[in-house]
Order: sequence, then C-alpha cells, then structure tokens
Amino acid sequence: MPVYEYQCAKCGKEFEMMRSRAEKDAQAKCPVCGKSHVQRKMTTCFMRSHSKEGSSSRVGGASGCASCQATSCRGCQGH
Repeated sequence: MPVYEYQCAKCGKEFEMMRSRAEKDAQAKCPVCGKSHVQRKMTTCFMRSHSKEGSSSRVGGASGCASCQATSCRGCQGH
C-alpha cells in the first residue's frame, strides 16, 4: 500500500498516511489539530541500484536529490 504525504492548511503540519490508491484523495484529519483541511502533497521518488562492488547509481525518478544519503525526504531543505 502506498504512503502519501499531506499538509494541514490550518496548522501547517506535514504528515504521511498509508492508504490505498482509491483513498488517496479521501478526506483525512491532521494528527496535530484534528482538522480536515489537509491537502495531498506532490511526492517525488527516485531509486538507486547497488552493485556487488558497493557502488550505487541512480536508476529513476525526477528528483534533484539523487546524491542524497538520507533515508527520508522529511525535513529536507533542498527544494
């Protein structure tokens, strides 16, 4: 099941929810203020391929963060 990113229009909190594709645009509540004024954010994704020798290379995605070593884009200031 995909993970979608949302942002609350009331308090600004960004959060993730695991939902089916059919539910991605269904009403969601902010985990901080409880309001239903949230918008789904555009999420970018990229993948890396690792060789047996330990090197890695970018294999997909449109993100400019391909060299980033973080495991999550949460808190990234690069955009």
